[in-house]
Amino acid sequence: MAISQVQAYNTFVAGLITEAGPLTFPENASFDEDNCLLFKTGKRRRRLGVDYESNYVLSTQNPLIAVVRDKALSEGVWTSVAGTGTRNFLVLQVDGTVYFYDLSVDPISNGQKSFTITLSTYAASGATDIGSERISMDSGKGLLFITSKKIEPIRVEYDPAGDSITVTQTTLQIRDFAGVDDGLAVDNEPSTLSTLHSYNLKNQGWQAPGTGVDDPTTTYFDAKGVYPGNNKQWWVGKDVDDNFDADLLAKFDTGSSPAPKGRFLLNPFYKDRDAASGTSGITVESEDNRPEFVAFFSGRAWYMGVDSSSVNGHVFFSQVVTEAAKAGNCYQQSDPTGEDLSELLDNDGGVIVVPEIGTIRGTVVTERALIIFASNGVWTIGGTTNSGFKATDFEITKMGSTQTSIGSIGNGTIVETEGFPVWWSETGIYTLGVDQVSGKLFPKSLTDKTIKERYQDIPALSKANAKSIYDPASKRIYFMYSNTAPSNDEYRYKYDRVMIFESEFGAFVPWSISSISSDSPWIFGAFNTSAVAATTRTEQLADGDGDLLINGSSNTVVADVETISGNDTFIKFLCMVPDGSTGFNWTMADFNNGDFVDWETADGTGANYSSFITSGYEMGGTPLEKQAPLIIVFCEKTETAVSAGALVNPSSLFMQMRYDWTDDGDSNKWSEKKQVYRLKEEFDATLRTDIDVGQTVITSKNQFNGQGRAAQFHFESENGKDFIILGWVVFWDGNFTV
Repeated sequence: MAISQVQAYNTFVAGLITEAGPLTFPENASFDEDNCLLFKTGKRRRRLGVDYESNYVLSTQNPLIAVVRDKALSEGVWTSVAGTGTRNFLVLQVDGTVYFYDLSVDPISNGQKSFTITLSTYAASGATDIGSERISMDSGKGLLFITSKKIEPIRVEYDPAGDSITVTQTTLQIRDFAGVDDGLAVDNEPSTLSTLHSYNLKNQGWQAPGTGVDDPTTTYFDAKGVYPGNNKQWWVGKDVDDNFDADLLAKFDTGSSPAPKGRFLLNPFYKDRDAASGTSGITVESEDNRPEFVAFFSGRAWYMGVDSSSVNGHVFFSQVVTEAAKAGNCYQQSDPTGEDLSELLDNDGGVIVVPEIGTIRGTVVTERALIIFASNGVWTIGGTTNSGFKATDFEITKMGSTQTSIGSIGNGTIVETEGFPVWWSETGIYTLGVDQVSGKLFPKSLTDKTIKERYQDIPALSKANAKSIYDPASKRIYFMYSNTAPSNDEYRYKYDRVMIFESEFGAFVPWSISSISSDSPWIFGAFNTSAVAATTRTEQLADGDGDLLINGSSNTVVADVETISGNDTFIKFLCMVPDGSTGFNWTMADFNNGDFVDWETADGTGANYSSFITSGYEMGGTPLEKQAPLIIVFCEKTETAVSAGALVNPSSLFMQMRYDWTDDGDSNKWSEKKQVYRLKEEFDATLRTDIDVGQTVITSKNQFNGQGRAAQFHFESENGKDFIILGWVVFWDGNFTV
């Protein structure tokens, strides 16, 4: 017997789901969608079109097509420039040049600073094509730290008074704890002194302690007829008068353990031991590449990711940066071979070796740990206590089990979201989860039960070159990528897709960026900026009891107090603009176009795009035949005014029913599309000057033909118009009992 059943539907708050079967599709998820927003209230809205920011300014720089096509494009934010919390700069690399923009300027595209950095100035020895490699950057103590595969690490200081920067090459230095292979057993005392053994002895402290003091190596040979082994420290043989006595040293059983090393400081990428020790004939150990990544963590500069078989797993960390010059001091201050002061201190620098780590792809800094992403896993470096990282107390942990190898596929996709990282791997998008039993962190997939199929369809090169940005205001992560693989690695950073992750819902929402017919702009990056304002007021100062302070002239003591107020953070996109000839300019872009076209400013027309949502399969509680004679759709009114006889920001929403798991309109199982957004009071420009219809929710009753065992609800936009869908109610007719 045919009966009726009423079923209410929320909107698609679960986002896109590709990992569900025809009979197991979850509620409130979409089977397919594009170009829609998801809000905290659950409503879904059409996205605005992407266009240049308001009052935009094109760059005066005009790189050639070959440059933009083949070279690196990267961006980041230098926070608290010169130690001022209200001053932040966008740092933009185009090819081999780094540009700076003041983020307090409106529009930001008009805030380009006069100074730049030419990366080739700091090229590593023998390096060419500097602009082909992306830079890595981080800021701390008011400084900006920059590294790249083909340049020496540099640090940048800003002078507010002169509105200028100073760029300083940072030469890393480490202590030589390895020494050289002199071919001798540790306790072997040779009768002849080779250059290599001479270096080892000096590196172990076998040098005259001052002017006019005999060389202890020579003294030992004169007394014993042999040279000391690599197991001895000369000052152990001092007599009561602090003179070296070889016979006294010989009385000590030094065993077969190596003596402490590390007297000499070396550049880890150009180990010139002759220059450090005064010897002659030791081959220089050099590296072609430099650290690809830099981070500022625990008050220190960290350098890592050297493409080298010998130092790939080496993570260099500086001493605590109390002054800029310490940013390259990756060594303990005290001489480890010294007699009196040889201890490692908490604030010292050093080198951490992670031998099993693969190719490093990037880092994320959290309050308690430095997280390192590699091709074969994720590692953390942090302190063993709540006091944070110390050179004397730290631990290295690989996330997950030792067998887990959920690494990163590209450095651009790694993003930090309020303490937890998110990254793209070869198999999916991951974050860190917490094991409920052990409390340990492990890689947790965000895509296995959501969009795994869609993710796997993205070309590998597109994944490797994708970029991401997190918006703390909306709690959204924007993943930008290309729908087609870059040909010959050209236009690596030309993006026509955005996958949004709604972190509060755990939902994915896809966007497609349209192009105008010719010379279309395109997105190549994004950055996060905060609009802040600083106001200064004069206040009278008081003591702890609240009494006003009085100076020697019997006047109250006053001071200028700066108050910082901030707005919500927001995302800006970077876009390339073809000049119609041989090159490009660049500017900033927003999703701000209320005509619902992409790149309207570029040609005056823009490119249309479709916004749609298709539900999963709904069986209305039974797999038997049914139909929906009545569907009530709820939308939010978007019209805001009447202008020139037309509605301002009108809405339009088409709906279609699709039955029985069909994927083609030729199946005769798809209904006609109907307009389901209808204002109750007809608009007549000759009679009305407003749009007050007495309600904010537009309700429409709709009838659709067709029937089937399962149904999908398809909602679709109209060119040039908005929509906000809140939900719908279906009145089913059918045999709901067997």
